[in-house]
Amino acid sequence: MRRLLLLVVLVVVPLAAAQEPATISSLSGRFTITVPEGWVASSAVLTDVQRIFASEALTLAENEETLRRVNLGPHIGGSHVVFALFPTLEIYPLNPNPQDFLGEVVPFVFGSVTAEALTIGGYPAARYVPVGQPGFTLVGLGPSMLAISSYAVDDSDAAVINDLIESLHIATPETSDALTQPLTTPDTRLTLQTGAGWYLGVREDIAYASPQASPIQDLTFGLARLGAIEAPIFAVVPRSYAEFFEINKTVSESDIQIVLDLTLSELEAYPGGDFSALEVSGFPAVQVEFTLGEGNSGYAVAVDALHTIYIVFALYPNEGDFSVLVDAVFESVVIMPLTPEAAALPPEGLREGYRAPQFSTTLLDGSTMNLSDLTGQVVMLNFWATWCPPCREEMPAMQQFYEQYGDQGFTILAVNNREFPDVITPFIDELGLQFPIGLDSVGFIQEKYSVFNYPTSIFLDRNGIIYGVHLGAISPEQIEAFIQEGLARN
Repeated sequence: MRRLLLLVVLVVVPLAAAQEPATISSLSGRFTITVPEGWVASSAVLTDVQRIFASEALTLAENEETLRRVNLGPHIGGSHVVFALFPTLEIYPLNPNPQDFLGEVVPFVFGSVTAEALTIGGYPAARYVPVGQPGFTLVGLGPSMLAISSYAVDDSDAAVINDLIESLHIATPETSDALTQPLTTPDTRLTLQTGAGWYLGVREDIAYASPQASPIQDLTFGLARLGAIEAPIFAVVPRSYAEFFEINKTVSESDIQIVLDLTLSELEAYPGGDFSALEVSGFPAVQVEFTLGEGNSGYAVAVDALHTIYIVFALYPNEGDFSVLVDAVFESVVIMPLTPEAAALPPEGLREGYRAPQFSTTLLDGSTMNLSDLTGQVVMLNFWATWCPPCREEMPAMQQFYEQYGDQGFTILAVNNREFPDVITPFIDELGLQFPIGLDSVGFIQEKYSVFNYPTSIFLDRNGIIYGVHLGAISPEQIEAFIQEGLARN
């Protein structure tokens, strides 16, 4: 049951404060809400604690500070409300009544409560908005559920939150072939068009879209291998050159086919015909039809977009004709070319000589830092945790070198492993650390970098190219040697 209650913000896009009531929409337009005067809002991507599906959400708060704290992690205090749309909760189908479900979940954590039954946007719902403790509202959307968490400081804010909930408008997903909602990969290079109100998801670097929730979960859990899915699903899987090729290799059509074939094999999908060549957005590509599980067919295209091969695929049930929809989605694919400067650099990868994979992180002070912001400096990228004794031991030397070599173009970004600010801050204050501390509350950055040992230190030159990797505790002498090597590189 705790799946419903533990949410972590991954990507936050601030929106302007509402000087007067304004209507804003979630990322896909699936639901909209009216922001009360003086409140502030942000759109976000949330994930459940098992990181199964990234949901879209809207967060509203009475002021900027409360919004910042809510976006950093679970926060009690300061009136706020978070609307999070998850495609399905595992136990929800066993109990489709939101009031009964809320009556089971909330007492599990906070004791006995009475939930109000109501209808929101034509859907059954249950609402519990107390003062001075967390509130929860659930809206049943068939196989999916809109989970609304809230906190009201006083009665007037509770009234505002109730008005917010009642102003919610939920769109019905389009089932026609009209495509008006873009789905963009996390690296922002590839975009394709989907239907208004479709369910959009991002898991690690893979982007998903479907007019129904169930196919996304089916694919995520691998259940599509066992039976026919209920509706089409479209996905984009980026594969870095570093996964397959030696650096500076010229990629051929046969190489693209190998990458596509391997990707389908990983999904336990089987090509249903011959591979053939085509172009997508001016890039060379290979296409093939395939089958997956009992009752599902698919079509996949692998596009060599330089540094990355994008696998774009559609999976759909054999029952029904989806050819027009599939053709329309694939014809909408647009891939942005790399800039000459980026094209001249090595591809992203986790080996020495490759460019470090890009990411964004929220810093301990609430600001956002992109790894690309550090281009032009030698970087020690350190992965650590407060519970790790070797991490504590190496931190004083890191601070010393941060001060000693900072004016020569050296910096540190220390990414914490799945801890919240109230745990990290006392540790930082105790050691007097001044270099940037990045948050990775769900562990996506750690997974992106395949970090399994703590601490782990990766050294990047001024162009973001990896030139050193050290697993485990690192001595002051080793740190300084890596720094000096990086500063000496062109």
